[in-house]
Amino acid sequence: MSAAAGGVGQIVGQLAKLAGCRVIGIAGRDAKCRYVVDELGFDACVSHLSPSFAADLEAACPTGVDVYFENVGGAVFAAVLPLFNAGARMTICGIIAHYGDATPADAIAAERHAAEARGVTVHNLFVGDFVESWHDRFLADVAPQVAAGRIRYREDIREGFMAIPSSFAEMLKGDAFGKTMVRISPDPTLPVSSS
Repeated sequence: MSAAAGGVGQIVGQLAKLAGCRVIGIAGRDAKCRYVVDELGFDACVSHLSPSFAADLEAACPTGVDVYFENVGGAVFAAVLPLFNAGARMTICGIIAHYGDATPADAIAAERHAAEARGVTVHNLFVGDFVESWHDRFLADVAPQVAAGRIRYREDIREGFMAIPSSFAEMLKGDAFGKTMVRISPDPTLPVSSS
């Protein structure tokens, strides 16, 4: 699970734990790795910032990888790739390492092809494809888990409209911690529509 301390990773990993999976997270700073294990209950978390990242990941996955949720791509994906077991599955939610590339679609296609060449079944995730058919079921399944404290999350909340660009840039660099959000309060000097 890449970006394990991010907005998506922290939820997906906990859902996997609730389903009985052994969950290994990948995050950046040591504080994020500790949070993922100590607060969210992942089995382990390795830092992609470590000079021994690939070896650390291999040690955390001694029997290989059967399911991988991809949020990052790039060097993180390269470290996961040799660990895939036969018949493994990978869901691509995002490949943030390539968002600044001139042709990010080419990088995504290359990583998809590399995984498929190892016999991995790859699925793209676009949440919009599931909203209509899964919205009610998701809320019915997850809301009680959140209410009971079995699913927790951390938010990195910034204030004001002007914080949007820097918040987005920090999230892309991994400087945010949790789900990045910007709170925008209504301007009290503007008229409010009554319609």
